[in-house]
Amino acid sequence: TDDVVSSWTVTRIMEQGPWWTVAAKANVESRSSDRSDCGSGGGLLMTWHGPTCSVIDTVSTRECIQNIVGKEASTGSNSMFYSVGNEGFVSVWKSPFQLERTGRLSAEPLPSIKAMDITRLQLVLLEQNNDHVVNRNKGRSIMAVAGVGKQVHLFSDHCRVHTVSITNGTATIQ
Repeated sequence: TDDVVSSWTVTRIMEQGPWWTVAAKANVESRSSDRSDCGSGGGLLMTWHGPTCSVIDTVSTRECIQNIVGKEASTGSNSMFYSVGNEGFVSVWKSPFQLERTGRLSAEPLPSIKAMDITRLQLVLLEQNNDHVVNRNKGRSIMAVAGVGKQVHLFSDHCRVHTVSITNGTATIQ
């Protein structure tokens, strides 16, 4: 092929204590033209330990990764994380320390996803149980993804639960 990766552009860094997972997209130069295109170059995920400058794991991807978010990134736990790129899917990864893709969530018809975030909701359910009230505190994570287009897709437990369409400044839930 006439295409070569000329450099990498870091698109996101996810910090977990002394560990950093870096997402990057390839900058591809075509020898047949002056055009630079990420679409044919793919992406890269790499986790490294800052204090020792040790690379823990690296994986190349077909898609150009544009964002990564950890499910529990602030706790430093060995938890799954998600990436999005120049296609209409969210990739689910086993952990920053084992860069193994375990699934993909469809966010089609979005052709490309650039923005993603996860929030944790706490639901407090009060139940009457034999003359006393039982407090059942349940947590649920909601992930929102958006990009090219007029839609924001909301996921919970790896299932799309809502699509919000934005038209002329008005949001409607589908």
